[in-house]
Amino acid sequence: MGDTMSEMIDYIQHMEHCLKKGQSFEWENKIYDLKQRQHRIACIKEWIEQCEVLPPNKKKEQALEKLADLILHEELCDMNAHKVRQEEYPIMSTWQIKLRQKREYNIKLADEMNLDMQSCQPPVRRKRTAWEEWSREKGEHERLLSFNPAYKLFVQHSQVKVNVVK
Repeated sequence: MGDTMSEMIDYIQHMEHCLKKGQSFEWENKIYDLKQRQHRIACIKEWIEQCEVLPPNKKKEQALEKLADLILHEELCDMNAHKVRQEEYPIMSTWQIKLRQKREYNIKLADEMNLDMQSCQPPVRRKRTAWEEWSREKGEHERLLSFNPAYKLFVQHSQVKVNVVK
């Protein structure tokens, strides 16, 4: 690596140029084939490690920002449709997010369906209509009148007792 930050920024710009052209990049007697993703990431990581050693200044911030842009470009250009499985925190482009959302299912659907796509929901009792409720209560009343003498005494008509307190 060069001694000054301006040389480092020139190297980073040269690396960006090589990346756009699809050419190999040479730095510190190492040749990086920028067509392969692992080589590109390794090269960018080495540049970041070199930047961390240097004292902070404005040019260092610019160099780190360019390297961050290269990493972001690298992540967004990754065409792997299954990178969510391979990385813990993937950065996805808009089309990858849409593809992921299209493939996902609601978790409630997974709880309520088995592998044969048959409903496995617990049975739900329907509400009775007013007429059904009335006829059920009428039948219950008649049944209790015929079998339960205490109920018959409780519901039969009787005179109203008036108690007058003086």
